[in-house]
Amino acid sequence: MFQDESFQASSFASCWKKEAETRASHTQTSELLMYDAEVQTKYTTESVTQTEQPQVGEVSLAACEDPSSLAAFLQRVEGSVCQQLLKNTQTRAFEDYSVMWEEPVAMVSCIHQLADELTLEKKFSATDLSWNSTGTVLAVSYGHMGHQSWCVHEGCVGVWHLGRQPRGSPLRPGRCSLRILAPSCAMAVACHPTEPALLAAGTFSGELCVWSVASDDSEQLVARSGLYHNGHHEPVSQVTWLEDSQARKQDYNLISLGTDGKVLLWKLIQNDQQLQLLCGFHLHQQGVWQGAGQSSRPSDTVTEIGATCLGFSLEDKTLFLVGGENGSVLKCSLNRHVPEASPLSEVEEHRFPSPITFSFQPHHGPVYTLSPSPFHRNLFLTCSTDASARVYSLLESAPLLTIDPCQGFLYSCVWSSTRPMVLILGTQTGQLLVYDLQKSQVAPVEVLFVEGLGLGPVLGISFNHSRPQVLAAVHSSGHVMVWRMSSQLAAARQGEEKRLEDLASQTLTAYS
Repeated sequence: MFQDESFQASSFASCWKKEAETRASHTQTSELLMYDAEVQTKYTTESVTQTEQPQVGEVSLAACEDPSSLAAFLQRVEGSVCQQLLKNTQTRAFEDYSVMWEEPVAMVSCIHQLADELTLEKKFSATDLSWNSTGTVLAVSYGHMGHQSWCVHEGCVGVWHLGRQPRGSPLRPGRCSLRILAPSCAMAVACHPTEPALLAAGTFSGELCVWSVASDDSEQLVARSGLYHNGHHEPVSQVTWLEDSQARKQDYNLISLGTDGKVLLWKLIQNDQQLQLLCGFHLHQQGVWQGAGQSSRPSDTVTEIGATCLGFSLEDKTLFLVGGENGSVLKCSLNRHVPEASPLSEVEEHRFPSPITFSFQPHHGPVYTLSPSPFHRNLFLTCSTDASARVYSLLESAPLLTIDPCQGFLYSCVWSSTRPMVLILGTQTGQLLVYDLQKSQVAPVEVLFVEGLGLGPVLGISFNHSRPQVLAAVHSSGHVMVWRMSSQLAAARQGEEKRLEDLASQTLTAYS
């Protein structure tokens, strides 16, 4: 019925679509142009400006246009102002507040190591030191410590301008800023309290010299005592300036202390280049502590006490303390002298009175340094070659506190100028022992020492008046070390003065 059939293919053309035409073509963008460039200013300028020095003229108060309104205003606010002032006097908000003007310092550091090549060559010892009133200059006296007879050396005083020297300068045999030659070995030096360029020194021969160091490269001799008939006949152990309470304007006299037992008061007359002896005292053995159960008996012979150190009371400047070669610690008064109608003559020999008013329990060796407390009128610190340091009260003969560092002889000590409970001792081995009595009365909190220099004993310590955290120490080797205390040892703590008052009140408790 059905079967396969094959037929030829057939096609037909489209009547509406045309055959497509193709053509090859291409395109290209134009070449990209690139440039590198930089810019910089061609000229630079610097400029500064400064205001002119202001002209200070006379200041006059303008006349009040309406005095009645001013009086009414003052009367209206008087009550509230007085009430607030009374309230301020009773507040304790800033009782223990201490301003620190410098950045806090965590550790104690040695900021200057000073030495003079001439003094090292002559093997001089640095015997004493003193800061000037601005705290930028340090004066150091140099001389031999082991004289067997009369001094034949030419000593000197070295002046160091530390304000111009970079910190951390290495210790090298150099030269001080100014070297002043002295007639003999210089044993003591003291800068003037108010005049930065004025300093005085005492020599081994007993002379006193006053110089002006206003010039950087030379000194000028202001006055010299010479070998005064009533002056010192043995080495001067200490000199200090004392304000003249009888002068109309602020003026200072010079006090010298000698191993001949004399305490002499001098007046500086700069116009005549003269040191005029006003009065003197002689420390006698009579009436001085002789030990428990013993008393000195009056005799025709007078035994002098070789004086080694001196310190004045915090409040009463007529009261002073003296340490002796025999270990004595004496309380003295300037009011004990017989008033003179005129200064003492150079020809007539005067027998000076004894200034001693009280004697304390003595050390068992020479007392080399005495430091009154700057925070309490009755307390003072001493140190001796019996290897102990003591804190005394003016109200009791026995010491309140005894410190035994076990470091050999103690030649120097000082009470901190900012911390009421901090003491510093200078040892025979060249160490500085810093004691904080709030923490311990036995062990030091800091030991300051420079290894490998062979510094020798510390013969003097002094705090800087302008920068109380800075102190200097002189050594028998002739070196001078300047230390900067840490903030912990320089800043006063809360309740510290109360602790010091408790220490001083032990005297009153013992007698109550």
